[in-house]
Amino acid sequence: MNKTAIILAIVYFAIILIIGYFAGKHTHNMKDFMLGGQNLGVWVVSFGLMAAVMSGWTWLGNTGTCYTYGYSGYVRLLAFGEIGVILSFFVLAKPVRLISERANCLTLPDILAARWNNNRIIRILSSLIMLIGGVSYLVSQWASMGTIMQSVLGISYPVAVVIGTIIITTYVLLGGMLASMWTNFV
Repeated sequence: MNKTAIILAIVYFAIILIIGYFAGKHTHNMKDFMLGGQNLGVWVVSFGLMAAVMSGWTWLGNTGTCYTYGYSGYVRLLAFGEIGVILSFFVLAKPVRLISERANCLTLPDILAARWNNNRIIRILSSLIMLIGGVSYLVSQWASMGTIMQSVLGISYPVAVVIGTIIITTYVLLGGMLASMWTNFV
């Protein structure tokens, strides 16, 4: 094991846990937890969003896809990823924001239900879809952190995944979206 890498990893993990702790001090209700108090600022949101987009799944998952499928995998990832971002920004962002403000929504299922007269079926289905997507994304982050820590720190993959899971889960539970965006910014 590389002692410098271990020290840097410990310092990094300590920093993001401290960020989670202080974010928790600024989180007073569910709105703060889910929306980060809605006062993160352009820089934190921009860098935080890009860090979330360029996460472990992107760096390791996309690399694996391109390795497995070759050039066609690379073209597919670039084409569909960019189209999704552009469509989200130009087509969905404004209506979602307006419905969210008008109906005082905290989650995407809240927004979708509000859009269709508090339709319970839409809320349940969209919640299930979000749960499946969120869990899949989170597991990919844990796996990515495990892969990176195994490679850099020389520890076993299962131990690395457990450490990563504990750290990520802890700072998110401490400070919600505020902790996530601040740690992404850092």
